[in-house]
Amino acid sequence: MNPNAGEDSQQNRVVTAQLNMVLHLMDRWQLTAMQRTSILALRDASGDQQALFSQLLHIHKILRLLFPANRQLAYRWMTSANRAFDGLMPIELIQRDGHLGLQATQSYLARYAASDVTEPGTSPAHPHSDE
Repeated sequence: MNPNAGEDSQQNRVVTAQLNMVLHLMDRWQLTAMQRTSILALRDASGDQQALFSQLLHIHKILRLLFPANRQLAYRWMTSANRAFDGLMPIELIQRDGHLGLQATQSYLARYAASDVTEPGTSPAHPHSDE
């Protein structure tokens, strides 16, 4: 009997739960089938998707913190053109640049959330979106 069977089973349950949350999140973000497929195809260097799931869920968490009174904006942000990404939607940046785009999106949001300064032409409710 495999002594790690219990750990493997627990790990599988965690990954399955994360996948279900990410799929639900992708519904909320209103991603197309092509966008979903390209994002879910991303893997880290070891071929594991768990880091991807964690990053996507962290992006969602930051967006919810940035837009506590406007969930629709939080969900729409990933598919809105953004000046900070040269007019690309964050989801397009991630599709184009893979993990680097994912990290750039997460870092941008984390910096914005930690900042009290709003740049001219933006508001706390619209971090650099072109809306």
